[in-house]
Amino acid sequence: MQSSTTRRAFVLGLGLLALGAQAQPSLTLDYYLPQGVTYNPAIPTPRQVLGFEVGQWHLSHDQQVRYLMALDAASDRIALEEYGRTYEQRPQLLLTITHPENHARLEALRTEHLKLTDPNQSASVDLARQPVVIYQGFSVHGNEPSGGNAAVLVAYHYAAAQGPEIEAQLRNTIVLLDPCYNPDGFTRFSTWVNSNRPLTEVADPQAREFREPWPGGRTNHYWFDLNRDWMPAQHPESRARVVQYHRWMPNVLTDHHEMGTNRTFFFQPGEPNRNNPYTPKATYALTERIARVHAAALDRIGSLYYTREGYDDFYPGKGSTYPDLNGAVGILFEQASSRGHAQESDYGVLRFAFTVRNQFTTALSTFQAANELRLELLAHQRSFYTEALAEADRDPVKGFRITLSGEHQRDTDFAQLLALHNIDTRAGRTPRELIVPTRQPNYRLVKTLFDTQTRFADSLFYDISAWNLAYAWGYGFAPLANAAEVAAASPRPSAPPATGPTRVGGPTPLAYAIPTTGDGYGYRIVAALLAAGLRLQVATQPVPTPNGGPTYPAGTAFLATAGQVLAPGAIQALIEERYGEGRYGIVPLTTGYNPVGTDLGSPSYATLTLPRVAIVVGDGISMYAAGELWHCLDQRIGLPVTLLPVERVATADLGRYTHVVLASGSYGALGKAGTEALKGWAENGGTLVAIASAIRWAAGAEIGRFKLKSVADTNRTPQPYALQAQQEGAREIEGVILETAIDTTHPLFFGFHRSTLPVFRDHTLWLEVGKNPYSTPSRYTPSPLLAGFVNAHNLRNLRGTAAVQASRVGRGRIIGIVDDPCFRAFWRGTERVFLNSLFFGPFVRSSSLE
Repeated sequence: MQSSTTRRAFVLGLGLLALGAQAQPSLTLDYYLPQGVTYNPAIPTPRQVLGFEVGQWHLSHDQQVRYLMALDAASDRIALEEYGRTYEQRPQLLLTITHPENHARLEALRTEHLKLTDPNQSASVDLARQPVVIYQGFSVHGNEPSGGNAAVLVAYHYAAAQGPEIEAQLRNTIVLLDPCYNPDGFTRFSTWVNSNRPLTEVADPQAREFREPWPGGRTNHYWFDLNRDWMPAQHPESRARVVQYHRWMPNVLTDHHEMGTNRTFFFQPGEPNRNNPYTPKATYALTERIARVHAAALDRIGSLYYTREGYDDFYPGKGSTYPDLNGAVGILFEQASSRGHAQESDYGVLRFAFTVRNQFTTALSTFQAANELRLELLAHQRSFYTEALAEADRDPVKGFRITLSGEHQRDTDFAQLLALHNIDTRAGRTPRELIVPTRQPNYRLVKTLFDTQTRFADSLFYDISAWNLAYAWGYGFAPLANAAEVAAASPRPSAPPATGPTRVGGPTPLAYAIPTTGDGYGYRIVAALLAAGLRLQVATQPVPTPNGGPTYPAGTAFLATAGQVLAPGAIQALIEERYGEGRYGIVPLTTGYNPVGTDLGSPSYATLTLPRVAIVVGDGISMYAAGELWHCLDQRIGLPVTLLPVERVATADLGRYTHVVLASGSYGALGKAGTEALKGWAENGGTLVAIASAIRWAAGAEIGRFKLKSVADTNRTPQPYALQAQQEGAREIEGVILETAIDTTHPLFFGFHRSTLPVFRDHTLWLEVGKNPYSTPSRYTPSPLLAGFVNAHNLRNLRGTAAVQASRVGRGRIIGIVDDPCFRAFWRGTERVFLNSLFFGPFVRSSSLE
């Protein structure tokens, strides 16, 4: 039992600790708000709705939504709408904020504003009477939360600020406020940091609060970086946002991010030599003028910043670059991240509230700059599109001929993607040709989407250096110099034609031929039929048909109606109900006899089995690479996939799986036991699929017989120290498009019709061609560079090396795919290589393995 003196000392100690914990003045709204502005007391503050001040805790997405709905109910300046849903069914909100008088005629203002993007109508717009439109977006990366937390303060200011100045500004401005680009990741991160926050401030960078578990909150549900998806638009968050963007065509778009803790604050113009070549100089001049307003605002609150280092404006899939190619000014903000509530940094303890204040301050300075430059921004938008037509007239390239795959769904998806970006397309000479004319208002976007640039003034890239959409989708591609050919094309193509007959009722077929199309839709059908317990065979060689009918390529699946778990009539009803629209190319067969090819009962057909797939995930493995594979199988194919934690491989029942997939990454977390478990499973007949740097791990673990090529640059000539970063960066491969030669008779390339295939590469791993002449069905061509930057040393060493190789592991095998086959989900041309490794990999003869 303690004495009374001891108890008093203990209580006094607790009191002193509590006093120390509260030594920081309590955070209030005044910390953020500009001086000299009065606020309408009828508009609720964040504290009044949420119970705490912004910056004291990290907002979850549902709290953000709750407050913004309260603002919408209280303010006649705000109209809130839900414009989309995430994978996890969280709402995407857009707040249209302007003066009540503008709300009363909002649709008329929007219609008039869109005329600025049409050279045939833009001259009629009276700029003096037209509001400027700004789109303010926050936290596309979920664990960069200061933007999303600042968004509620920005909305409060617009709703509650009073006085003649704000009234005049709102009359001249329409704000589209997107408070959270990535609700799923934002919620994942806020849950982590709030759950691990101590009440007494701990700023130790080693604390659990600052160490998110894999994969972290940066990405969306499938671990994709949504700030790379504006152009590919492969995810619901991006597609819905791009629709809203083109619904309004703003003059300024802001993109609020975070960066490393030991930095200050960045805003564009950015690196002067790393801009997209199709963005006009006038865009950067306006960016510079807006930057001066940001600088003055940050100077007033004593925040440090930088503006011309580290970040470029090149890849059109980023939120700050996409607007530049659509007649607007895109602005990137990067705030040093506290990654929690308070963390030590080179600039002292970096507190979350401070990071929120910088984002809030620059959001308001954007609003101010847009007002001050309203006429210039509107005039820029008008001239952007009229000058684009003049540039197109001077361009010797008059259009692009795209040779589609003939696969209905993939071709439809491609046409819809171009339509999403407001790109005019026309019908070519055949149903499989698509013409994209360059003479159209979106000339600059067209040029960058189909760019094949290989020479650059600067060899450093913040992101990838090539993204040609035709190559990415696996299509034939050619620039057109003949203006007459482009002009003769039909104004708008019809939907890609359906293939295969549509049958309802009639005699029950003996079998169905099901193409496993290159975009995965055929695999989706095959996977569903196999999951239903039906038996399918696959052609291992092309099957010609009589009477001039189409040849079924190797990889075509055949479903016999007899001897199945369902009666022939039930199979017919299933096929015709689900897949009988003619879009999937399924052909009913009335006989198994083939006088010019193999009969349907030939032993050359192989029996398909449903792949049972595990993807190893966790520390050391690229979340992006693993997420791409998961998304491909889960979303595109509908194939059940186990995400197997790397630390559990050693004790897992691997016998449940036919395939284990190793995405790009390092696998040290497997340990000796996990490595031996994988090796033993493969030796007993399993198929390992190793992608990119996972091949390096497999070679080091002696799983398979992969031999890596050593390509060290032995140049020892003294170089200036100041050039080190640039020269070392140039030795990297930062995302290029390369040409490979492929063997279309090999099971891993069933369904490919051309002998070459463009691939995407973003690393410097080199794989030697195997000694077995049949083990390397894909290798780089002698002149492989199609688009992007590769230095001469890397290009020499790329030539002739392996791009895909299959190797023996006991009774099993390992398939090495050197380049990411599902890159950012829009690299549809190589996706099939990955799918073939699952569905057809077991058919690779053991005698052909390395």
